[in-house]
Amino acid sequence: VSFEQTYGAMADQISFEYLFFLTRLCNGYRTDLCAWDWKRKFTAMGPGSSRTAQVQAARGYQPTGLLVKAGQEYEVACTGTWKLEKASTKSLTAAGDDAGEGKLVGVIFQDYILSDEFDIGASGTLRVPSDGQLFVRCKSDWASIGDNTGTVTLKLTAPK
Repeated sequence: VSFEQTYGAMADQISFEYLFFLTRLCNGYRTDLCAWDWKRKFTAMGPGSSRTAQVQAARGYQPTGLLVKAGQEYEVACTGTWKLEKASTKSLTAAGDDAGEGKLVGVIFQDYILSDEFDIGASGTLRVPSDGQLFVRCKSDWASIGDNTGTVTLKLTAPK
C-alpha cells in the first residue's frame, strides 16, 4: 500500500504541509496556527472589483480567496492593528515596524509550490509576481506566532 493509495486526493496536501513544517521547524512552532486552509475557494476578480480578507496575526499563511496572474496589479488598503507580543503596548499596522516585523506579506501558491515571500504592507500597489493563489500573513518569527494578537482587514481592488 502506497502513501498515495492510503491518503488519496489529500496525499499532495499532506506532503506539502509536512515539507513546509520541516523547513520552518523551530522551538515554539505551532502546527495548529500554521495549518493550511485547503477548503477555501479561489476565484479571479473582474476589473474594478474588490475583495477583502481578515488576516490574523496569530496564524501562518491565510487564504485571500484571490486567484492571480503574473504581472497583475491591485490597490492595497489595510485597516486594523496587531501586536507581536500579547503583553506589548506597541500596536502595528500592516506596514510593520522599522525592521519589517509585523508587515503584511504574501506568497503565491501554485501546484504545491510557493513563491518567495514578498512585501505587501498597509497600502499602495501590489504587482503579483506569478500565477496562483494569494496567501498572506503577518511577518513574524515562526517560533512566536502564538504570541501575536490582532487582526488586519486587507482590501484588494483590481484596476478598471
